[in-house]
Amino acid sequence: MFIDANIFLEVQLEQNRSRECKDFLDKVDEGELQAFTSDFVIDSIVIIMESSNVQTSKILTFLLAVRGSKGLSIYNHTFNDRILAAGVMLKSNLTFDDSMVTVAMKALKIETVVSFDSHFSGLKGIKRVEPKDLI
Repeated sequence: MFIDANIFLEVQLEQNRSRECKDFLDKVDEGELQAFTSDFVIDSIVIIMESSNVQTSKILTFLLAVRGSKGLSIYNHTFNDRILAAGVMLKSNLTFDDSMVTVAMKALKIETVVSFDSHFSGLKGIKRVEPKDLI
C-alpha cells in the first residue's frame, strides 16, 4: 500500500482524524503493516508543516520517525517521474502531487492508496482506503 501525505498531516497538524491516522501509522512504524510513501510526499509534508508554523524541532522529529519506521519504505522519484506525472495531469483531473502518487504506485506495482483524497476513488487500477479500514 502507498500512504498519501494527508494521512501523515492529520497527525502532524493534530487535525480531526489524527487518532485514526496515528493508530494506523503506529502499526506501520512497528512493522505490523508494510507500506510505501515517496520522497516527494515527505517533502510536501515538511513544506506544509513549515507553512503551518510548526516548530522546526517537530519537523525534525517527524523526519526521524519516518526514517526509523520498521514498516515504511520510501520511493525516490526520478526527474522522469515528474515528466510522467505532468502527462498524468494532462489525461486526468489530478493535481501534480496526486499524479506523483500514481506514478510511484505504478512503478512499485501497488494498487492500494491510503488517503482521504477522494480524487483517487474511481481511478482505474487504484483502490482507495482509509486508515480505519486497516486498523
